[in-house]
Amino acid sequence: SNPWKLPLRLEEAVKAGKFKRILDAGAGSCSLEGELRRKGYFKTVRNFLAFGAYDCSMLRICAERGSISLQHSWLIPLPVCASCKFDLIYQFAGIHHMRVFEKYAKFLDNMLAVLECNGLLFVNDNGPWRPEFRKALKVKVTEKIATYKESADKAFEIHRSC
Repeated sequence: SNPWKLPLRLEEAVKAGKFKRILDAGAGSCSLEGELRRKGYFKTVRNFLAFGAYDCSMLRICAERGSISLQHSWLIPLPVCASCKFDLIYQFAGIHHMRVFEKYAKFLDNMLAVLECNGLLFVNDNGPWRPEFRKALKVKVTEKIATYKESADKAFEIHRSC
């Protein structure tokens, strides 16, 4: 599947206004914003922030579009206010680079810290890293911080517990 294109179930939820505060935490961020704007769904979004692992061309595109975007490591706390929360965090094509349990655990800590109660962290990435990521997720489930499922399209749908 094309990670720059929202899966249909998420696209329909954005269109319906279910996700009003979106954090695009993907490699090559601003692609999601472009997709939402192109389809006319951006008008349902109140707060949108893009940050992730960029290459220079993506930063230029974001700047030309006037996007609020940051180059940032997912392994340190997010550079947003403590009270900022997101309904949807969309992460694609990035976490497979981490490769070890400790980094996945830190990634989850940082994402869940800014995810609204019952919000969705949608991880759309493939590869051999999945068993280590599952281990980190199971810790969050045991701690009652999150629940998750793996969808048929191999995405992780992680909900923050309240």
